[in-house]
Amino acid sequence: MKAFTEARSTLCKLSAKREKLHEQEKKAQNALHDANVQCENLSFDPTASKTKISNAKDNQTKRQNKLDEIQQEIERAEQEYDQEYENYRAKAMDIYEKCRALEKERLDLLGETLIKFNDAAFSSEYSTEEHKIFEDLKLKLKVERDSLQDLDFWAKTYHVYDSTTSLSTEKKDLTIKEENTQESVAEGEEEQSQADTITTTTKTKSKKNKNNTKTESTTTNAAASNQVS
Repeated sequence: MKAFTEARSTLCKLSAKREKLHEQEKKAQNALHDANVQCENLSFDPTASKTKISNAKDNQTKRQNKLDEIQQEIERAEQEYDQEYENYRAKAMDIYEKCRALEKERLDLLGETLIKFNDAAFSSEYSTEEHKIFEDLKLKLKVERDSLQDLDFWAKTYHVYDSTTSLSTEKKDLTIKEENTQESVAEGEEEQSQADTITTTTKTKSKKNKNNTKTESTTTNAAASNQVS
């Protein structure tokens, strides 16, 4: 945390500077608007003296120049911020890569400790409702807890997240590949089972037809024998 904060210190100062300049810009725009309105009103006032009109125009020019200066300063501040942001990302990525493995170990240890505490705290003396609470907590700790997603959360918080290097993305891709492989195997087994069923049915029908033919032949011969007798 401290390393990230130190790396962001210059960036935060530039961000505050930008905000302050934008506030000044808004005030300067309002002042220029008032000066423009004053000049326009004096242009329609036949009683306005030349000195008053001249002073209003000077004020208008002054307000415009002030706004231009602030906007130029904002442009420079934006460039400084963008450059410092790239510097910060490089520093932060280096910090994140160094601490990611240790942070994952820490998060995993926290989860495992909670599970052990849950097991140690539970006893048969508790009621059914309390037992359910312990079991639900254990299930969430085992199933829903994901240290890799926690790491991604902090990476996004410090603006160093990169989906191409995210461990949770790699894990998700691997899981999808495994699921696809399992589905392919299951589909192959199902197709083979269907083929075996069709083959068995065909053989059964063929055998049944042969038996029917033999029965018909026997019946015909018996009938012919009875007629001869």
